[in-house]
This record gives sequence, C-alpha cells and structure tokens, in this order.
Amino acid sequence: MKPNPVKALAKITWLSLILSIVSFHLFAQTENLSANLVQNPSFETSNDGLALNLRNVINRAQHWSDPTSGGSLLYTTSGQEVYDPNGGNWPFMAHNGKNVAGINVYGGGDYPTREYIQGALNVPLTVGKTYTFSFWVHYHCEGANNIGIAFLEKPISTTKRGEILALTPVAFQKEVCKYKKGRWEQVEGKFVAVKPYQHFVIGNFFSDADTKVESRVYNHYFAYIDDVEVLLDEKANAAPITISDDEKKKWDKNDVAVKELTVAKEPEQEVEDKTAKAPEPVQTPAPKPEPVPVLVAPTPKVLSELNITKVTFALGSSVIIPESQSALEALATQLKAFPDTVVELAGYTCSNGESKFNQELSLKRAQAVSAFLLSKGISSTQLVVVGFGEEKPLVPNDSEANKRLNRRVQLSVLGK
Repeated sequence: MKPNPVKALAKITWLSLILSIVSFHLFAQTENLSANLVQNPSFETSNDGLALNLRNVINRAQHWSDPTSGGSLLYTTSGQEVYDPNGGNWPFMAHNGKNVAGINVYGGGDYPTREYIQGALNVPLTVGKTYTFSFWVHYHCEGANNIGIAFLEKPISTTKRGEILALTPVAFQKEVCKYKKGRWEQVEGKFVAVKPYQHFVIGNFFSDADTKVESRVYNHYFAYIDDVEVLLDEKANAAPITISDDEKKKWDKNDVAVKELTVAKEPEQEVEDKTAKAPEPVQTPAPKPEPVPVLVAPTPKVLSELNITKVTFALGSSVIIPESQSALEALATQLKAFPDTVVELAGYTCSNGESKFNQELSLKRAQAVSAFLLSKGISSTQLVVVGFGEEKPLVPNDSEANKRLNRRVQLSVLGK
C-alpha cells in the first residue's frame, strides 16, 4: 500500500502542535521560577491569628516589624475604605487583599517622625544575581519620593525612635509619586545581590534636603504600601555579572551602620533568665522527652480593661498634670504584665481655637502619654498614637466644665 501524503502531513502537523504545547509549558515553568521572595508581601496574615482592627501596629503582620519603634502601622479595609491615621476613613481600597502598611516618609512636615517597615525573604539572596524590587504606593494628602529597600544580615531593633536610619538603599523610588485618590502607583528598581542576606528594611533613608515632595500645602507625607516584591531577574542573569565596587561599598556601609544601631535585646534577656534561676544541684539529668511541636500559636493574653481610661489636660497644653502621673505609672505596670496588649492613645481637644491647631494639639497630647509610658519601659509596639482634634467630644462643648472633660487622651485596648 502506498503511503497517504495527506495523513503523513496531518501527523506532522499534530506532532508540531504537541511540541509547541510542550515547549510553551516548559517556558512557562521557567518563567514561574521567578516567584516573589517576600514573605507575607500583602500584609494579609496576622501573627496572632486574631481579627485585625482598622488600625494596628505593623508587628501584627506576620514576618513584618517596626525596626525603629517609630509608629509604623498596619491598616485593614472596612467596606470600600482604608482607615485614615488622622481619624475617619480614606475612600480607597487596598491594592490587593484587605491590608496595607503605612509609614511617614518625610520629616519636614507636621508629622516629623520617620517610619520604616522590616520584612524577610523566603530564601537568602544569591550573590551575583540581579533582582527587581517593586511595591505599590498610595500617598495620603501629598506625595514624595525616595522610598527604598536596604538588605541586612539580621533583623534590627533600635532606640532611634523616629530618626532617619543611616542605611544605603540598593534600590529606591527616584521620582515623586503624586497623590491621587484611589490611584495606586507601582515603584520599581533593580539591584545586584552582594551578600546572601534574607532580611530588609523599607523606607526613606535620605535626608529631608535630599527628598522631593509634591507640595507643602498639607505638610503630611504619609505613604500606604502594598504588594512588596523581590524577584529574580531571569533575563539579566542570562549573562555573567560583575559586582561593582560601588555596590560592594553600599552593603559594607550598611553592615557597619547595623552594628551601631542594633540593640542586643536577646542576649540581655538570656542574662536575666540565667540570674533569675536558682543554681541546679550537680546531678546527672534525667532524659527529657522531645517536645511535641505546636502547630497552632497560643492565643495571647491581653487586658480586657485598663485601670485608667482617660487623661485630661489644661487648656492649650499637652503637659501631663501631676495628678495623672501615678495612674499612668499603674497602667505601665499593667502593660508590662500583659506584653501582648496593644493600647490606642487617642488625643482630643475642646472646641476652643482653630481646627488645625486643635488637630496638632490632640496629637501632641497622645504623644506625651506615649512618651511617659515609654519612659517606664513599655514597648512602642504596645502603643498606637492618634489625634482627633475637636472631633468626637465626650460631652457637648457648651460649658467650661464640659470642655475640661473633652481635653483628654482616651485609652482603649486594641486587638481583644
């Protein structure tokens, strides 16, 4: 029988199609190797497994922390809104999921504290490989630039609250991202890994003089951040890469800076634990059974009620009066006994004075209570500071007696 040329052609065509499909899948699998290395990149998973409030400390997001205790926050959406750090809601959604991080990025405005967020990768960087870094940003009121990423050998914890971190970013946002309600803007950059580091800090590491801002109308340069990515750049790594001396200097400089910044909390804790225990008698210890792994984190113990719920102030003042100090000292004792408790310090004023002045004064009052508690050894991760101005009065501002009641800092437990 003679071969049928039509059938032969059909077989060749089908074989070509199958090879094309296989080649496509192999290509797709190769491309998928460049997965996002950032752990919990959209801040969706909480550390304690409990439901999040509208406003939380960033440490409640798994794998994220506040390296400078500057007040970095984690927000979750409610309906169609993200919580506004100055009270009320900000009408836009998270870029992905429900949660976003929030940091102050410029110190020259009405909110001078610099803030940062600290995260980790799933695996260490590969030395000599090129990576891309990106995130989505939505500014509050006014935009700025310079948010970047710096890699570290290990996580840091410093006492330089609100100060600029002396780190050099390997990639950062060079252009000003202007504020536009509801618009998220992606910021991207590239870097070559000089050291096999797995930890990083995100924020503005530049001085105010070297930072560009959109305008100075509102003097508030606060950035919501979502969907942080670090990806291996497959195309750039196709050819050999030479690490420049400038890149090496950046990473070496950061290593030196980290040594000066890091507070050795863990070793101090170990010393305390050893001195607290009575000396063991010299004997051959009995073998101990292996601990059973706990897969579900225990529910943290938090205070349900505080021994003080309000601190009042004199007209136009943010100074804590002597009568309130003893009550705040008792509160500090409570908070030390319940380190998982997070307390909101919400400042308020009466209706006297201009609205802008009252807004600033209410925040200063909350900051004064925060500073007092910090001076008593309370961790900044337990405190959330906000100011509401003359909004939400306890009683109508129709008499001097009522106005005295409204000049306050309200204390309440978060994350119950």
